[in-house]
Amino acid sequence: MREISIRRFGVTFAALLAAVLFFGCRSDQYTQEKAVERARAFLLEESPELTVEQIYFVKFTEPVLLVGEVIGSSGMALGNRLESSQRQICPTWMIPGRDKLYMVFGVSSGRMSSWKPIRLIRKNFERDAYKELNAAWTAAQQFAVDNFYRELDVTQLNRIRLYLPYIFETDFEYMIDPSFKLNPEAPKVGDAQRLKNKAQRSLVWYLDGNEEDAIVFCGFSAPDLTGWTINWAGRMKKEELKKHILKVIKTPADANTPIVIEPESKPETARK
Repeated sequence: MREISIRRFGVTFAALLAAVLFFGCRSDQYTQEKAVERARAFLLEESPELTVEQIYFVKFTEPVLLVGEVIGSSGMALGNRLESSQRQICPTWMIPGRDKLYMVFGVSSGRMSSWKPIRLIRKNFERDAYKELNAAWTAAQQFAVDNFYRELDVTQLNRIRLYLPYIFETDFEYMIDPSFKLNPEAPKVGDAQRLKNKAQRSLVWYLDGNEEDAIVFCGFSAPDLTGWTINWAGRMKKEELKKHILKVIKTPADANTPIVIEPESKPETARK
């Protein structure tokens, strides 16, 4: 009887624990949904310029939650025990027909139970001005989500998602070993010569405040970035990165403009 009682207690306890976890998860989801509803209502109230179609887009489309450190009046991230649990959380919509992101700014813990909208930010986001960069940037974003989701925090992932990269001409060794963490379309040994005939272009984001100062997406393409494909990606120190930079192609200030390839000068033919 004692054995049966212990067994029944174990089953009952497991069921109770599962219920607590289940309803706890549902509670977090519920508070986040309520916070998004408040953000949605605030955005629509503050945006009389939206068309009927755009209003319906906001009403029925889930936003992206952009999360960052809370910045104090000194410009530094707030760091004491009370403030460290508070984060900037911005439900954000990229509305068709609008050239800016619509970001509803608020501050709360990650559960968003106390989140309230403070102000609406309209942020320029000109991704389509340069389609070759757009394609390369999208590939880097997807690779980061697929392969570095547990290695990068939300702020770092948002940096890759929302900030323009540096574009460098580099001389890294291409990764041919298929056992390395590579894009499924990564080149095999027989493609080594083909890679040497391509331009090596690396998209780089600097991750401030980390031991590894940069995340590098090394790939190959035409000189103007057309057809860029990731060969490998990884985090490294700035000093190591500098050793492999041959040329600065673009900085974030002008990365969204096409790369202009200067024609090669032909040697003058000797006159007879």
